Amino acid sequence: MSVRLGVFDMDGTAYRNSLTIDLLDRLRAMGLLGHVNFYKVDEAKRRWKNREGDDTYETYLQELVRLLESGIFRVPVDVVSAICDEIVSEQGQQLYEFTRELIATLRELGYTLIAISGSPKPIVEAFVRPLGFHQVYATEYEVQKGRYTGKITALPVNDKAAVLRSLLLEYQASDQDLITVGDTLSDYGMLNLSRYAIAFNPSRALTHRVRQDRAGTTWRSLGVVIQRKDNITIATFHDNCYSGSRLVEVNLNRILPLDVADRLANRLGELYQYGA
Repeated sequence: MSVRLGVFDMDGTAYRNSLTIDLLDRLRAMGLLGHVNFYKVDEAKRRWKNREGDDTYETYLQELVRLLESGIFRVPVDVVSAICDEIVSEQGQQLYEFTRELIATLRELGYTLIAISGSPKPIVEAFVRPLGFHQVYATEYEVQKGRYTGKITALPVNDKAAVLRSLLLEYQASDQDLITVGDTLSDYGMLNLSRYAIAFNPSRALTHRVRQDRAGTTWRSLGVVIQRKDNITIATFHDNCYSGSRLVEVNLNRILPLDVADRLANRLGELYQYGA
């Protein structure tokens, strides 16, 4: 039997926040980043909170990554590890219901679960450990004498498609055996490699790219899942010569393999308004 893979982005896809934000906020509160100037990060956060322009959240995250690269310098590895465990203990249950139940469904069906994230690897590993993930690809920092140097040694978020291609080779799996879930433009490459791809609460940039390039994709039927409060909407793009590409609501079995769709519909219960 071939290996089936479930590949997930984490921040904003499974986790209802950003692991990078949580880690930086905790390091800052503990006074471990006292040598860092937070002006640009705080200004980017203000612009995002006030919705001043497009893609302000992405800009905020980019500033956070830059700050972490300089700020984590000299912080001991064991201190960061303990902070990550503490954050996950407090907030690790804050997942979107849809992705939480999809992850549980895939685990029950024997899928190999893989996380590809832009957040630091220690906190991603701590976060996905209770969820039963098998592998983690995330931002890695150089360590010397038990402390971080601030130098980035791995940044898989820059090319998630390349990571996914290597995984397909490693597991000798095909796109037919692959379910991918992401929410931002950085996830587009890996979504485009999968027959079963889900854009979960997609960003404007990701939605625009999908609409723009859909004619050249290999998707069977790209799923678009929107979760707002206690309501989950399952949709896909429908091409019409008169109205162009637009979203239409569908059943889960249009965007997932039948065995996954059936079990996931049962797990979601009343959150899911259509039967698979």
